[in-house]
Amino acid sequence: MGTLGVKLPTLEGTSKNVGAPRRSRPAGGVPKVRAKPCARLPTESRLRDTQRTMPEESKTPDLVELVRGQIDAINRGGFDAMMSITAPDAVFDVTHRGLGSFRGREMIRKVGEAWLRTFEDFEMELQEVVALGGGVVFTVQRTKGRPPGTTAYVDGWEAYVIEFEDGMIVRNTNYGDPDEARAAAERLALERADG
Repeated sequence: MGTLGVKLPTLEGTSKNVGAPRRSRPAGGVPKVRAKPCARLPTESRLRDTQRTMPEESKTPDLVELVRGQIDAINRGGFDAMMSITAPDAVFDVTHRGLGSFRGREMIRKVGEAWLRTFEDFEMELQEVVALGGGVVFTVQRTKGRPPGTTAYVDGWEAYVIEFEDGMIVRNTNYGDPDEARAAAERLALERADG
């Protein structure tokens, strides 16, 4: 188990223990992260950017670009940009990982910052981002991090179903299985389009 009691998946489908003892951190306690802009991470042949936008949504913000900006902010270790598009009463749902859900911008920020502190070196590589309509975005990313005091990396895949209203994230649901997340995102987009 990790320092937050979180068992993280690896690419091979197994889990690694990430409960290493903590070392002292630089001022501010922010881990060193590699900043890699999402636009340069995967090659164009691997990155699927299939933003499907309905005509009535053309006046809304570009949700794919908002999500890319969030990933960039996380990779820089900064939560200000990420929180600026998170609704005050948003929900971060990690129940599919057995970790419950967290409500409110400040709580989401605390959870995110605590999670990042479990790594000295961290990056997320956005592999796929799709705006499905109705304010629903589906993402798949590879997550790689090195816990403090180790040379080993925890490496895994995760997917998110992100719900937007008026350009703000109102719900962000994490899945370990991208196929399960894609199916949930597609159902949700259809429900929102009908509703």
